[in-house]
Formats: sequence, C-alpha cells, structure tokens
Amino acid sequence: MRPLHRLAARIPRLSDPALFALALLAIFLFIVFRNIGLYPTVFGDEWSYSSFTRLTPFKDTQVPSYLYYTVYRLTNFCGEGFLECARLINAVFYVGATPFLYLIARQYMPRRLAAVVALLAVLAPSNSYTAYFMPEAMYFWGFWVFSWSVLRGLGRADVRAVMLSSAILGLLAMVKVHALFLIPAYVVYLAYAAFAQRQAGDRWGWLRRALLLVAVALATAAAVRWSVGYLYAGRNGLYLLGTFYSNQAQTRPGVGVLIQLALASLQGHLMGLVLMSGMPLAAAALLCASRVQRNGAARGSNTLLAYAALMIPSLVAVTALFTALVAGGGSGESGARLHMRYYDFALPLML
Repeated sequence: MRPLHRLAARIPRLSDPALFALALLAIFLFIVFRNIGLYPTVFGDEWSYSSFTRLTPFKDTQVPSYLYYTVYRLTNFCGEGFLECARLINAVFYVGATPFLYLIARQYMPRRLAAVVALLAVLAPSNSYTAYFMPEAMYFWGFWVFSWSVLRGLGRADVRAVMLSSAILGLLAMVKVHALFLIPAYVVYLAYAAFAQRQAGDRWGWLRRALLLVAVALATAAAVRWSVGYLYAGRNGLYLLGTFYSNQAQTRPGVGVLIQLALASLQGHLMGLVLMSGMPLAAAALLCASRVQRNGAARGSNTLLAYAALMIPSLVAVTALFTALVAGGGSGESGARLHMRYYDFALPLML
C-alpha cells in the first residue's frame, strides 16, 4: 500500500474551481451525447421555430423571438444536420446558466454547497428540453442571467441595477415572449425591495422609491423591447406577442368557463409542485410564517425568499390562465395538460 500512498501524494489535488469546471464539462458532454440522433419530438413547435429561424425573414415571423432566431440561424451552416447543431447550441446555453446559478447561491451559502446547488439545477429533468429546436434552453440561460442581475448584492435595488435587469428582461422577451409573464412578480419584488431597504423613521419615502423603481423598470424594459424589435422587423416588431399568440388570445372562452378551466389547471400544477418540491415548499412556508426562522437564516436570504415566493406562484397562476385560454378557445388543446415548461426554469430557486 505504501507505493500507492506515495503515488497519491505526488498527484496534485484538484482545486474546487477545477472540479467545478470538470463537472460542467461532464454534464455538457452527457447532454450532447444523449441528444445525438433523436428524432424531433414536439413536432408542431419544433417545425415552427425551425422554419422561423432558418427560412423566414424577421418581419414575417409569427412569434417575435428575434434574438433566438439570430443565434440559431447559425444552424444554416450545418446543412441537413441543422437539428444536431441546434441541440449543441442548446447544451451550451443550458450549461452556461450554471455560473449565474452559482453566483446567486454563493451569496447565501458556502462555496462548495453553492456549487452543488448549481450543478443539481442543470441536472434537473428540464434539461431534456435541450433536445428540441425550441427556445427553452436559451430562455433558461436568460432567466438566470436576469435573476442574477436582480439578486446580486443580496437583492439590493437601485436605479442603475433596475435599469440593467429591466434591459435584460426586455431582451429576454425576444428570446421567448413568455418573459412578459415575469413582469408582475418583478415589479412587486421591486416594491418589496424598496420597503426592505427603508431607513429608520422613513414612513412613506420607501413608497416613492418603489414607484420610481417600478416606473424605471417598465420604461426601460419597454424601450429595449420596442426599439430592438423595430430594428429587427419594423412595425411588425412592435407587437409584443406576435400574430400567433395574439390570435390565440382573441379566441377566448366565456368568463365562467375560463375560471373553471384555470382553477382545474391550477389544481394540477399545485399537485405537481407538492409532489416534486414538498420539502422546499414546507421550508419556505416555515420561513414566511416564523420571524424567528427568518432572523436565523443566512444574511440577505429574505430577498431570495421574497423573489422565489413572488416569481414561482405568479408564473404558475399565469400558466394556468394561459392553459385555460388555449383549451377553451377551440384550439384542440386539453385543459388537463400542464404547461410546466412555462415555469420549470425557475424551480431551481427551490434548491
């Protein structure tokens, strides 16, 4: 055994950053090799995004995902292997979210635990979306860039930080229009951040600050989205939803049917979340209910809790409403289908 010990002593120990990089490389290779050779799965969506990306001028696309089209138009250089190239780009974006997950987690926990959380996040089953010619992987990356811009500095909000995160949000809406679903939770979070940062004796000043931050956020996001959209597609680029989703929204059912379908869908989503994330939900509920627990938590973690407690329920509620609109509008969609991909990118917040 002694020669083995001497040999082991001569081998330099890998540092934590090196191990983290090797783990990222292993996950990337796993995703790439798993996806090779698969047939298209989500035929309607994959055909649409492939056609819009490779064959359609920006001004004629039905979905205004202009930034996504710009990046994935590189697949035209791959000839008939365009689908495999799209999957490779998907893997790059998906694994590329890991550093931002780590930077967020590192604010609230030790370095090694933050690395484990970040790696677990990209090993989640949602990485199966990297096999599709769809914007899910790029949107996953964009959401965590956005979340990092919101939560960096332990979630402290000022005008400069809000302008940065809002600009990212405006660009993210041109990767996938569902980024608009993030706005309600984001503006409420800004109000919370202004309240949490109030000074002693500041009775109403925080409210003026909150209104300022919300106004800056909405103005910046709108300016970025509309200006860049106009550069891409002229007047057609000013439509936030594009013609595809606008037509879906116009064929909505009656209010009574809409509410019934939305509540049924919401019930399904809640059942799924409790099944998959029962322990994190219980921990979050305990933190919300107990000031003692909040005071004993990591410094600044209240902002993370607020962000997660606003973002995930808001996305789930909007998703349930979207499902009700589509299912009740005569499109052939089932109200029993759970569109979890409209919020599963945010579920690593549970970790």
